[in-house]
Amino acid sequence: MGRFAFYERVEVRSSDPKKTEINERLGVVVGKAQDDAGNWWYGVLVYHLKCVWYCSEAELVSTGEFDSPEEHAPVRALRVSSKGEVLGEGVVRRPSSTPKG
Repeated sequence: MGRFAFYERVEVRSSDPKKTEINERLGVVVGKAQDDAGNWWYGVLVYHLKCVWYCSEAELVSTGEFDSPEEHAPVRALRVSSKGEVLGEGVVRRPSSTPKG
């Protein structure tokens, strides 16, 4: 299930030059995915940009705090293969809004 939970606040700590804009910035986990090799990736809503970036588990550090699910509305999402092919689309909802049964 990965190291980080939905709505967990994290700090980005990445050496990736493409992520300089978000390095050492705070955000919240709003998405999770596991690749074919078993590595976890997270959609992190970076607060100051109001934009979601995908980060590996190794690039994130927990602050030990959580946002309330009510603070984050459902968002549209695409499922993409490792080759960049769109496999599907849908809406990512808060776990608490998932029907039971």
